[in-house]
Amino acid sequence: MVRPRTYELGLILLLVQILHLGADTIPPVTLGLVLVHTLLYMDIIRKPWRPIDVCISAETVWQEKDWKRIFLSAFEHGDDMHLYYNMVSLILKGRHLERMFGQLKFLVLVVFLTIFTSMYYVGISYGMSIVNNDPTELSHCAIGFSAVLFAMKTILTRHNPDSYQHILNVEVKGTYAPWFELFIIHLLVPNASFKGHLSGILVGLTYTDTPIGWALDYFVDKFDKGPHDSKEDAEEKDVGA
Repeated sequence: MVRPRTYELGLILLLVQILHLGADTIPPVTLGLVLVHTLLYMDIIRKPWRPIDVCISAETVWQEKDWKRIFLSAFEHGDDMHLYYNMVSLILKGRHLERMFGQLKFLVLVVFLTIFTSMYYVGISYGMSIVNNDPTELSHCAIGFSAVLFAMKTILTRHNPDSYQHILNVEVKGTYAPWFELFIIHLLVPNASFKGHLSGILVGLTYTDTPIGWALDYFVDKFDKGPHDSKEDAEEKDVGA
């Protein structure tokens, strides 16, 4: 039997951060996602899988046809600090996106980003294996919500391209912030998934700049009549994923 993880530092920091921000300031879908991720990590929501069973790679998804990894890999985290940083980033980004789009559209967006970032990860892995002539690229395995968060960051910056963000005391124009952050994280945190973060940026651009995103908006808007803020009111105040 797996013992619930209840006293790890990252979980305590996450609770402190939520209390500091105020749970009532976090929109319901965003707060629900944070709770689901946290309860899954703590094994309070019992899972019929281990992290290794849903870790995504080109080999497991495309060659072995283990399609469940496309979605479930985003809901696993390597440790409590990985969970903490991702959930704080989700809260900061989700507060703006959910108010911008409304609850239903934001939830559909999260599902879209989760599936497409995994598909792009598989495609990028194949591309890099060919370019680098390195078949081990196909077996590189990743878990976590970071790719989705990079996609969210990209969407926010595309809606507010003239804004500026401070990343490591460097002022970066919003349009370039996700790319700058991608390479900074790659240099400073070698174990972070470069392919996962890159897939997030590309999926964010797919949503904002291609007919795929426009079609998704069209169909969701036909059903979503809930209140939401204007895009101009949803300026991002996040410092990074």
